[in-house]
Amino acid sequence: MSTLIKILTKVDIKAFELAPQFNWVERKKYFYPSSWLKQQISNLDDKSETNKIVFVLMFGYFQAVKRFVPVKYYSRKDIEYVCNRYQFRSSDVDISLFDRRDRNRYKKIILSRVGFSGFDSINEQMAVDECQRLVEKQIKPKSVFQLLIHFILSKRVELPRYHKLAEIITDAFNTHERSLANKIEIGRA
Repeated sequence: MSTLIKILTKVDIKAFELAPQFNWVERKKYFYPSSWLKQQISNLDDKSETNKIVFVLMFGYFQAVKRFVPVKYYSRKDIEYVCNRYQFRSSDVDISLFDRRDRNRYKKIILSRVGFSGFDSINEQMAVDECQRLVEKQIKPKSVFQLLIHFILSKRVELPRYHKLAEIITDAFNTHERSLANKIEIGRA
């Protein structure tokens, strides 16, 4: 694997990876206790309050940014809001104790609910193909990044982490460069 192309600044990468910064109105919207969400939480009755809170946060964050934010980036304000809204004691919730084995199960439930699919190998290949097409049009890396996000979302696929997108884009640029170099070499022969 080669060095990744610089697409975003460190600040922009961090903003992409972190949980969205909700205001009060957005918290109310994205963490609204719908009947479906309440039912899902009650289905988790054998799980800790932490897992229930994480499920609500996963769902709300996904609705907002169409990707699954790593638990370590969850906002303390959002955790407290969800605890209050769903009548859990925040002192009983410790995000660091979240059972990671449940993450994939929760992702499947959420993706099914919102009509998205996961960023699996098939969807990754679709993104690779689109990225290669964009690179061949000689579009700048940051524009490729933005267009690739738009493309992935248009297919109703969850967004992967920044590093995965940067890897796909870097590979596409490297492949295109090698292709151009080969064409030049063949032209000289």
